[in-house]
Amino acid sequence: MGKKLKKHFSDIITRIKDVKKEGSFIQNITYTISGNAYGILLQLIFSPILARIYSPEAYGVFGLYMAVVANISMFSLLMLPNAFVIPKKEREFSRLLQLTLFLTIFSSLVVSTAFVFFGQNIAKLFDHDGVQWWYYLVGPTVFLLGIIQINSNWIVRLKLFKKTVKVGFVTGLVGRIFNLLYGILSKGSSIGLVIGELTGKLFGLFLQIRVIIGANYNLLFKSWSYKKMIWALKEFRSYPLFLLPGNYINLLAGQLPIFLFASSFGFEMVGFYTFSLAMLDMPLRLFGNAISPVFTQKAAETQNTNPERVGSITKDAFLKLLLAGLIPFGLLSAFGDYIFVFVFGNNWQMAGTICRLLSVFYLFRLAVSPISSVLAIIRKEKYGLINSGLIFLLRVISLYIGIFIINDVLITIALFSLAGIIAIFVLIFIIFSFLKQNPYSIIVKVFIWGSGSVIFFNSLRWVLNNLIFS
Repeated sequence: MGKKLKKHFSDIITRIKDVKKEGSFIQNITYTISGNAYGILLQLIFSPILARIYSPEAYGVFGLYMAVVANISMFSLLMLPNAFVIPKKEREFSRLLQLTLFLTIFSSLVVSTAFVFFGQNIAKLFDHDGVQWWYYLVGPTVFLLGIIQINSNWIVRLKLFKKTVKVGFVTGLVGRIFNLLYGILSKGSSIGLVIGELTGKLFGLFLQIRVIIGANYNLLFKSWSYKKMIWALKEFRSYPLFLLPGNYINLLAGQLPIFLFASSFGFEMVGFYTFSLAMLDMPLRLFGNAISPVFTQKAAETQNTNPERVGSITKDAFLKLLLAGLIPFGLLSAFGDYIFVFVFGNNWQMAGTICRLLSVFYLFRLAVSPISSVLAIIRKEKYGLINSGLIFLLRVISLYIGIFIINDVLITIALFSLAGIIAIFVLIFIIFSFLKQNPYSIIVKVFIWGSGSVIFFNSLRWVLNNLIFS
């Protein structure tokens, strides 16, 4: 026992020292987490203020706009920027880079044309009375997000994680300040949320370009050739063939409530739902999304140099992320409605209740999302696609039962969350089976930790409600 504690303590000291080691895995994670932490701090500061300026309906319009943009953006680049860490030679990387730029320009032009000339047909699709003002922003937003995605993945390839801290902070700060000022002047118009988001991302894009200009930005324009781009598309065809369908199904499965709630329960409910997702996403951004690019780069590097270690580093990252989420998501599962009323006001109690219903799913999502990229790295993308099909099917069934049979929004969200949890457990089994880690022991551990956290905090709520404050 003493030897184990000594070894554990020694490992901790080693990891602390690694933080100072230039380019180390731990240092890169520290940079990305700190960058996301600044963004979350801004959100924590501004969200209680913005929630008292903008109504749930305004957030509902903003949520629908962002959902439409996200669905189109997913297709526009065919997931090819995710392959930026794969090419070993700069010549191969430049072909892939030029292909993604071409796809961004082409897709944004097509989308802009579609919304300008077929706006009335799109309005009928969304059950709108005529063309909405945000239709004209979809195409330019797709272009902006495409360039940002290209730069973000390029920065991952270059391992310039330290410089992303400033980019994320400025993006969040400018966007929130604009949200605040425009919201006060317009008395909470949804335009303020949309323009604020775009303004922040534009400032972030300028900073990204400054970061990459000093690191071979000329690759975008060097030896431009359509034949070379076609070669890149063939070489990395597994990304649009397997990774894109799976990720898009996951995206659509997560956003189906936004589209269906708008027509079934109204924009106010869409606002509650999207606002609760924004709060639940904060731990994912702090840990999951921060670790994901670093883990992907590390796993790809390990696969090329020491493939037998990919399983151990994946398991280690997964369990540590799960452990990190037990307390915050456990608290939300029990006290979400109380927290939302206290922080954001009485108007947002429903959003807190939705947060409670989704918290367990988000706990497991926090742990599994960063490591899901390992299937592409070990060339098992099709199994990720199969799992995505499963989660889509389960969620469609859950939404059909909740909306069209029971017609209760909270039951719908509970069933929706349960469907996601089932699919995540299947994904855990798939990933660790291929990595030759015991998937059964991992699943049991995940279940015990997750259910233990939820039971503990909800028991605490019961004690407080019935024995202390009754």
